[in-house]
Amino acid sequence: MKKITLLKIINLLLLTNFISIVAVVFLRSLMPPEIFYLIHPKLGYSFIFLLFFHVGMNWNWIKSNFLKRKKK
Repeated sequence: MKKITLLKIINLLLLTNFISIVAVVFLRSLMPPEIFYLIHPKLGYSFIFLLFFHVGMNWNWIKSNFLKRKKK
């Protein structure tokens, strides 16, 4: 699989995961606490995993744009 295709998939999963987290938080008062405490941490951990994967896939871009060495 090409890197750009994988990044598109990861970005879509990140967006979906983030929207799901926000929706669960807004709907917290409408759902039983057991369901909230079951779903919310799993969504959070998967978001962190996807975020680290996203940063890892884009690390060369981050280095070249933000971690430039200053010339003397």
